[in-house]
Amino acid sequence: MDSKEILLTAEDILVGHSKIKNPKKLEQIYEGYKKSYFVNSHYSTIYLADEELWTFKANDRTWLFYHHSLVSVSFLIDSYYIDKKEDKLNLAYEIVGK
Repeated sequence: MDSKEILLTAEDILVGHSKIKNPKKLEQIYEGYKKSYFVNSHYSTIYLADEELWTFKANDRTWLFYHHSLVSVSFLIDSYYIDKKEDKLNLAYEIVGK
């Protein structure tokens, strides 16, 4: 291995993606995601059916780019670290798989 290579563990990748650190807010986001309501700090919450989850053109391209950057997964991972409820990781997996 080249001495300049940096190795990351799975934990390194999962730590600290979102800017929301409030446990109550993260729980609200999780509850919304369970009902297919997705949040964005710059736009209103949007309901997305499974078939439009990755293609819906809400507001403008910025919203779709934000969603494609997997912010929803970051929120769920951060929420998981608070209470260790595996349902949150399962939902993150489910969102990515749709």
